Amino acid sequence: MPDDSDPLAPFLRDEIARWIESEADAAGAEQALVIAQSLLQDIEDYRGAIRRWFGVLRIGGHLIILVPHAFLAERRLSLPVPGRPQQRRLYTPRSLMAEVEEALIPNSYRVRWLGDRDAGYDYGRNEAADGDAQQHVALLLQRIDGAPLPSAPLVATAPPIQGHGLPHLRIEQGEALAAPTRILVMKLDHLGDFMMADAAIRRLRAHFPNAHLSILVGSWNATTARDQGLFDAVIPFDAFPRDASERGSDIQGARLLLERLVTAHYDLAIDLRVETDTRPLLESVRATCRAGIGLKAQIPFLDIALPLDRSPAADETATYLELPPTAFSADPAYRRSPFAISGRDIASRRVNSALLWGPYQRIEAGDYVFEPHLFFDPLIRGEVSCDVALDGVSHLSFTIDGTTDRLVFPFTNGKPGALFEFRLWPGRSRHVPDFQFHGGRLTKICHGQPLHQSECLLLLIELIALRRGVGGSL
Repeated sequence: MPDDSDPLAPFLRDEIARWIESEADAAGAEQALVIAQSLLQDIEDYRGAIRRWFGVLRIGGHLIILVPHAFLAERRLSLPVPGRPQQRRLYTPRSLMAEVEEALIPNSYRVRWLGDRDAGYDYGRNEAADGDAQQHVALLLQRIDGAPLPSAPLVATAPPIQGHGLPHLRIEQGEALAAPTRILVMKLDHLGDFMMADAAIRRLRAHFPNAHLSILVGSWNATTARDQGLFDAVIPFDAFPRDASERGSDIQGARLLLERLVTAHYDLAIDLRVETDTRPLLESVRATCRAGIGLKAQIPFLDIALPLDRSPAADETATYLELPPTAFSADPAYRRSPFAISGRDIASRRVNSALLWGPYQRIEAGDYVFEPHLFFDPLIRGEVSCDVALDGVSHLSFTIDGTTDRLVFPFTNGKPGALFEFRLWPGRSRHVPDFQFHGGRLTKICHGQPLHQSECLLLLIELIALRRGVGGSL
């Protein structure tokens, strides 16, 4: 039974007593109380766990979730937790509530209590608390029989942009479009790339079995296209050489030839090349609707655009590195803890002496963004300068004061293994406002799309089917 110092004590004492009296002998009955203590932080599928615990409650029953508090139990801002490699997440009251709202249906529950359980906790300690102190986030939910929220209509209206005279934006569901009856597929690739589109082409024919389907291919792929038995017409056209190692291509010259060769009008024209160099050829085709892979902001004539970046030289994945404040060095006058560097105003620092610097992290070549978790007291006047340095050379700097909301440092590293450093300097006035520094996040930007060519083409066909299939909208 809970002790009287626990804020949940009155509820737990009464509810457990009722449960013992009315539910203990009812095997399989819906539960009046479920307590999940120190479990959720180790479970990968947190949504499923919360739903399972909540699902066995009767109407009016209660679910209590207790998880270690990130600032009390672990005293850290990021994983891993020493001695607990199985722990998947850190929690504060806000993050716990966010997961509950993801997992449960609105109006199926009410929050009866949410808060920190810190009875007996010693806030003067820098290390993690011992096992005798309370150091959890506690959440008390009650299951109710509430009416579901009404579904929002698929209409969004934005007010006009002031000062530009632009009409207001209105986005709404379109009327169902008739399925296309004449379709042109462009697959103007080198030898071998044609077979990468086989699954996508078969999927297209399955979605539009009654359409007249034509394909535009290099002459070396024409026989293979006919042998597939999926097309009503095969049109040979050499926009590229047979092999990528042969001579280059003249897309603009090919465009003039294509306009003379393909004069029919199509309901739908699709470019099944993942690279965007053949999009000018797609633009020259007479078609009511054009579809392809690319960003619509860069290829505005696409009516159906699958927004994937398939740059072959780009990195395949983005990487994120959370740098804790303990990885940085600071002026001895500032106070340090495991999760912050902070201090009062220091007006006498030398201008050429850094207040904070580090972490001397070696990084690969590429494009990066560094976001320092740096917070100022807006009531204290003053300014500081921040910069990002690679091998000690400043690449990007800002002068900021207490009114600055967020700092973002985009930069490019051209030297593999360069030492990355973030530095904080006194401003010209040498009057530094109070600040707190909680480390930062270093992101290596992903320019590429980690999808195979055949997967990209299948996604494009499925998007076309959603937009132009039976009951689709555009």
